[in-house]
Amino acid sequence: VKTKDAAMVISQADLRTRLLRVRGTTFIQLFSTTEPKMNKTGNPLHGLIVKDSTTNCIVGFDYTNMVDNARGRELSVEVIEACKEAGISIDILAQFSAEVKTMAKDSAEKFTASSRK
Repeated sequence: VKTKDAAMVISQADLRTRLLRVRGTTFIQLFSTTEPKMNKTGNPLHGLIVKDSTTNCIVGFDYTNMVDNARGRELSVEVIEACKEAGISIDILAQFSAEVKTMAKDSAEKFTASSRK
């Protein structure tokens, strides 16, 4: 695990524990070293080569929440546009903007990812 201070060598169990402790959405970069199988009969390089990989990841991203929030924003924009077309003043709309967004988010159809049950 590479932190702002230095890279650390940790086990898979330690990595899992650290990732489960993350709160909120965070970008991380993982550096891993694995030993390729290369175990064909008579392979002279078997056990001598390692594969280094770098992976950029997003940890703690809640796709379901993102979709629900986007749907709420879309609906609130539609409601505000309809009110403007109906002749309601912008000052009155500004006063109730937060309430409209909350109502739109609450009443929007909820998205459920297939992995959640």
